[in-house]
Amino acid sequence: MRNWLLSALVPAVLLGLASPALAADECPAERAVYELLDGEDRFEIGFQPSHNYASIASDLYMYLTTPQRTYWFTFSVSNGYSGMTLVPVTDPTRAGQ
Repeated sequence: MRNWLLSALVPAVLLGLASPALAADECPAERAVYELLDGEDRFEIGFQPSHNYASIASDLYMYLTTPQRTYWFTFSVSNGYSGMTLVPVTDPTRAGQ
């Protein structure tokens, strides 16, 4: 009984550990888009890979599109006991950037 259980659990654990890596390869963060529809208004959050250096925390920019305009952010982390924050930036896709 014990050997059967062990022989069944080891492949299941290994497959479970490999699954997140496979899923991450199939859907990278830069293709993630989150959308909220509020009546006729549409809000969208997504990510744009940077062509140069975005920040030490990530090589992605995050954008928030509202009915009025699009806002752009980079990710920032600090040393010590702080967390991750968003820093507003100009549009990195704008010509001349």
